[in-house]
Amino acid sequence: MLHFFHHPLSPYSRKIFFLLEEAGHPYDLRTVSLEKKEQKDSSYLVLNPAGRVPAIKDGDFALSESNAILRYLTRKYQLHQFYPTAVEEQAQVDMWWDFCSNHINRPLIDLAWNKIMAPRYGGKPDAAVIAKAEKNLERDLPVLEKQLQGRNYLVTADLSLADINLMPFAIYAKDVIRLDDFPAFKAWINRVEERQAWKNVVSYSGH
Repeated sequence: MLHFFHHPLSPYSRKIFFLLEEAGHPYDLRTVSLEKKEQKDSSYLVLNPAGRVPAIKDGDFALSESNAILRYLTRKYQLHQFYPTAVEEQAQVDMWWDFCSNHINRPLIDLAWNKIMAPRYGGKPDAAVIAKAEKNLERDLPVLEKQLQGRNYLVTADLSLADINLMPFAIYAKDVIRLDDFPAFKAWINRVEERQAWKNVVSYSGH
């Protein structure tokens, strides 16, 4: 049995949750309470030495880091519909996966933290972080917008790991940027939101 250790509000955990729900692969879901600092327990550090979520345990094999887990699951369980085996097509998935990880996901989570979460939990927004994130998105969101024009998904005809990697961060865009300026990106978010697997992720976390 595949054991999946996660926190429901972690976007990195949500990537794994999303893939498993899309694939319909059986798994045992185990919540790691970040509030209780369970990620620092010695028993969990065996699975993820960095003391973060997510992690998986597949038989005797343990793995952490969300992107490594995504690649492992698609290869181990032959989920080629999400990660094509053709070299050129897989490289395109990797390219947009990396582009979004490096240039879209981080700024969106920085904006979400400083504009939404910090005020909610009594923290102080960091104006410098907000300004840097907005500047980076102003530069890089048009690249993503162009890629999505005339497409339902980022690379392949249906959902791929590139989309699965982006969605847990993109969901914050509605609250932190003027999404109407990026109609293809907005349509993509709306399209992915309608997938039952993503609805399951949201339903479980309550957000």
